[in-house]
Amino acid sequence: MTITLRLSLSAAILLMISGCGGSSTPSVPVSTPTSAPQSLAKFAYVANDLDNSISMYTVSSKGTWTPTSPATVAAGTQPAVVVVDSQGKFAYVSNIRDATIGQYAINQTTGVLTPLSPATAPSGALPQDFTLHPSGNFAYSANSNDGSVTVFSVDRTTGLLTPKGNVALPGNSVSSPIAVTVNPAGTFLYVINDAVQVLAIDATTGGLTLQPSSVYAGERAFKLAFDTTGKFAYVPDNGSSNVYEFSADPATGKLTPLSSSPVNSGNQPAWVAVDPTDKFAYVSNRFGSTVSTFNIAASSGLLTPSALDSASGVDFPWPILFDPSGQILYVLNEDGENVTSYATHSDGTLTQLGTVPTGHAPWSFALVSAP
Repeated sequence: MTITLRLSLSAAILLMISGCGGSSTPSVPVSTPTSAPQSLAKFAYVANDLDNSISMYTVSSKGTWTPTSPATVAAGTQPAVVVVDSQGKFAYVSNIRDATIGQYAINQTTGVLTPLSPATAPSGALPQDFTLHPSGNFAYSANSNDGSVTVFSVDRTTGLLTPKGNVALPGNSVSSPIAVTVNPAGTFLYVINDAVQVLAIDATTGGLTLQPSSVYAGERAFKLAFDTTGKFAYVPDNGSSNVYEFSADPATGKLTPLSSSPVNSGNQPAWVAVDPTDKFAYVSNRFGSTVSTFNIAASSGLLTPSALDSASGVDFPWPILFDPSGQILYVLNEDGENVTSYATHSDGTLTQLGTVPTGHAPWSFALVSAP
């Protein structure tokens, strides 16, 4: 499971200045309530933008994150988005300033990352986001400095990426595209550009074909998130307090706004995570330092606010991600330079479990599922 996104370049500079004072080595056990949630994660990785490193952790069955030895591995300049493949064998990180994607093998016993040979694959300029296709055969980077998406093939045996070319996007600004998301069926790629653009994915080559439909999702739309079925999609607008809601056509990929779209979240929402049961959606609100909880209507996908501040202990939160078990929600706090874990409950409420430090200016994290 992975999680990804970057801000525009100007916003990134501001965030880099604000992020300081963290630690990358202590192990902080996660406390457990009487009915302790069980983690199905094995390893965790955090990309640290200011350290040019990736923090590495083992994850216990109770959700405890413990740094590996060594605790970090070198990345390129300004590592942004770290992802792992579905086999849990390889990890990748987009290096913003180097215009490369770092490639690593995952030690199946210790979780330690070792650079592949070659250690990087070239991408477009300023790869702000990177994602793998559900099949594991293809990958895509959002290149915000040249208005393109790079298509990669993936060798499932060696883990190596091979660039297949860049797809230029129409109507992009100097800070776009900033995010890419593949729908659960693996048939369409959704790109956050000046609008949400849809590209059809060739099942054989991974190649992209721009579709005629695009949709507005706010002045500063961030990464799109689907429910598990791929029927509904949600886009936070970091330039407002809104989350845009859509239905997705499985045949054309077209997004259609739902009747209540957009719905109000908190101050500058940045990330949406849908729980594995498709009953709840959680939104991190960066400048409000809150996490909002929404109920999801099963038939319509509409979001209804449940609690505007359902998680305590957050500090400029950004990516949020569920443990593979669905019982634990992790929130990355950029200003706090840590990851906070929460037990999830049947009514959507959250109970804080614990916090583990990261490196300086953490910008993304990824989890490897236990076999």
